Order: sequence, then C-alpha cells, then structure tokens
Amino acid sequence: MPRYAVDTTTDIHKFALQGLNMAYRGSGNVKGHLGFDQNRKSFRMGEFNGALHVITETRASWFFPVVMLAPVSTIAPIISSESTESPGRLTVLQESQGLLSVVGELPNAKRPEPLGKPGERLYASRFLGSKGYLVTYRLTDPLYVLDLADPKDPKVVGQLEISGYSDYLFPLSESLLLGVGKDAVSDGGLGDGRSAWYQGVKVSLIDIAQPSKPLEADRLIIGKRGTDATVLQDHHGIAIQVINGMAKVAMPVKIHQTPTPYMYGSPSDYYGFSQNETAKFEINLSLKKITAKTSLPSSMKSERWIGNDRSIIYMDQVHYYQDGAWVSGAW
Repeated sequence: MPRYAVDTTTDIHKFALQGLNMAYRGSGNVKGHLGFDQNRKSFRMGEFNGALHVITETRASWFFPVVMLAPVSTIAPIISSESTESPGRLTVLQESQGLLSVVGELPNAKRPEPLGKPGERLYASRFLGSKGYLVTYRLTDPLYVLDLADPKDPKVVGQLEISGYSDYLFPLSESLLLGVGKDAVSDGGLGDGRSAWYQGVKVSLIDIAQPSKPLEADRLIIGKRGTDATVLQDHHGIAIQVINGMAKVAMPVKIHQTPTPYMYGSPSDYYGFSQNETAKFEINLSLKKITAKTSLPSSMKSERWIGNDRSIIYMDQVHYYQDGAWVSGAW
C-alpha cells in the first residue's frame, strides 16, 4: 500500500475529445488522494450535468491508527488525530473560464457531519447520475446515499448500517445495488484492526428505491473466514447478466471452510482451504431475492492465487478461466 504525505492534494485536468482532436479545458485541485487501492480509484469520480464529483481521503496510511493506552490519570484513551477525521471528503468541480472551480463540498459549514464515523476507512464508492453511494467501515458497514442534484449543495439523504463491508457496488437496476465484500463479526476487541474479524465473502442486495431509507433486501455469505474472491482484487473479476428481470452473477472464489486443529470457536478462527470454484447465484429483481446455484468447480485442486481468474456468462452457459485453462458448464 502506498503512503501519502499528510498534506497531499490531487490535481485534476479536463480535456475535450472529438475523434482524434483533443482540447485542454481546465484544471482543478482537491484536498486528499483517491485512495490506496489502484483498482478502486476510477470509482472515486463521477460526472453529472457538467459537475465532476470526486471523493477523496486525507489519511496518510491504509493501516488503522493504533489506540494507545492512556495514562492512569487519563479517563479517555489517546487516539491519533487521523482517527478523528472524516473518512471521505466530497468535492464538486465545474468548468469555468479555463479552470475547474470548486463549487461544493462535504462536509462543510452548513453540513458538518462527517462522511463516515471517526476511525473508519472508505471502501466502496459509486456515482450513478444524481446520486452517489459510499461505504465506510470499521465495525459495521455504513452505506451513505448522496444527493448530488444541486452541485452547490450536495447532501447525505440516507444511511444504512449492516454488518461487514462492501469493496465494490454494482448497479443491477435503478433501485437495486449489488455489494460485494466481506462479512464481519465482533468479539468485543480490536479484531483484525477494525474492531471486528472479517469472515466469508458477503454478497449484499441493497434496495435504494427510497434514497432516504436504503435497505439490505437480501444477503449471501460464501465460505468462512479466509475465503477470498477475485472481484475483491479486481472489479473485472465478476460477471453480471441482467435479462427479463433476473440477474445472473458468477465470480471466481477461493473457499476456506475446512476446520483445522488450531480453532477455538471464536470469530478469529481461520479456516483451511477447501476448493477453488466459480460461485453462481441468481437475483430476482422484482422479489429482491438471491438464490445460490451449484458452483462450477476448478480443474486445479490445490490452493492458488485467483487474482487473474475470470468468469463469463454467455446465454445459458458459464465459463471459468484460470491460468490459461478453461472450465465450462451449463448455468
């Protein structure tokens, strides 16, 4: 993970493209950086009606700040200043006389509430039309719904708190988002540094029909602690096909759910490797229901890195690519 200077800012340059012609239109600057994961940076920006929305972080390091033990005479624990900052900062830019000028921000004097709780980290972000969706995480997964219709007055209009977190958000319809990340369980301690222990891969169906009242309509947990999915490394590692009110989803996963001798029945228990496969599930968009399908097993039986694996859905078939080898089957 990169480490940023505490006063990092990001320059943004705008160009107009028409065929082979390119014209410079202006530049702007925002406080902070686009995050620590290169694969997520493209989701940190979105344009709507000529306004560019940029979500940045000001934290210097990915690692969570350590809560230092307080002296006996002190009641409250000492927490680094980084843990008290807003996890996310929204900046709205518009082109004006050769510049990208800042016209709106969150938080601001009128709306000082932070985008996320102190000490949380910014995970998924997605801009879709006049709405923005942000996921921050420490113990629970707060999903924030942003109203971006007025570039001079962006605001939070809805919030949802659920266990675990989403690394990526994928639109399935105008009223449904698919979140993919990890489930999490707390044992009352610091967990894996985020006040909870991550568990299996979590698929979350989020109903955003009422922006002021987002809901988790359904969820699916794949595997136990230690399970990983290609899409958590690279957003191309998931295949989604939406036809006639049904969404088919396939994604390579490395399943960990084999008990080991070193387990104590706690949320921190790490399960042994079981198998690689392409997990498959269907989503009924009208019923808002996830149904797991029989997975497509890998032809490679040993544990391996799956960051370059891919799944493809074609009509009623699913294809699983892994290090030059293909496995195919009926949906």
